[in-house]
Amino acid sequence: ANSLPGVEKKLQGEEEGRINILLLGMRGENVPGGGTLADTIMVVSIKPETNQVSFLSIPRDLYVDNPNLGAKSKINAVYSYGQKNRKNNGR
Repeated sequence: ANSLPGVEKKLQGEEEGRINILLLGMRGENVPGGGTLADTIMVVSIKPETNQVSFLSIPRDLYVDNPNLGAKSKINAVYSYGQKNRKNNGR
């Protein structure tokens, strides 16, 4: 039996006791003004055994190493660069 109601298959991380989900809030592909730039970046961490949920909000202006550029950039642009350079591989 799965620990999350309505979910038929085990989720990655469920057997280890924690499921992490990345939430990205974007305008959408092909929208002028940075459609795939992430305006909201959050990680939701679920501990099914105890029904505990934690949220971590990541500032969109945080500078990180961008493997697509080989340089630092704002974290909200990393997904966008990945999508632009390798369609649907900006993960």
